[in-house]
Amino acid sequence: ANLAVYDEAMQHEGATRMATTLTVSLFRRSEISVGHVGDSRAYLVHHGKIRQLTSDHTYVAMQLKMSLISKKDAEASELRGVLTRSIGANPTVQMDYSHTVLRSGDTVVLCSDGLHGCVTDAEIGDAVSRMAPSVACAHLSQLAEKRGSSDNISVQILRVDNVQRVG
Repeated sequence: ANLAVYDEAMQHEGATRMATTLTVSLFRRSEISVGHVGDSRAYLVHHGKIRQLTSDHTYVAMQLKMSLISKKDAEASELRGVLTRSIGANPTVQMDYSHTVLRSGDTVVLCSDGLHGCVTDAEIGDAVSRMAPSVACAHLSQLAEKRGSSDNISVQILRVDNVQRVG
């Protein structure tokens, strides 16, 4: 995918650089594996508590990690959307990978920055804990739109009904 976007961008000299983010999940047995580059996110909601499974590849996230700015400053920064890694920006890309054990009743949320930039983690966790996945998707998307999201809004919610025990 990275090389396809990069090659397409090379076909259009002088045009603005093409790049995108990618967060993918693979469910196998009692685990979820997440591959990630950019500032889309994966979350796990377990018993009403939300945990971010990915780290944003942005300039502001790097500043936060190095304690150069506060979380409040990060939320207001004009550099929030400046990516440090993305699909298509270079001929090769470094992705993050993680694995997490799933339990029955867990909920996985994949979303773009158009959603998580306007809706808090707590609001995401609350919505997926109280609502059916399709209803929560619509609710969260509408909330981000209502708050004036200036980016694309994508959200996918997957509820784990049953995890088979593997011997």
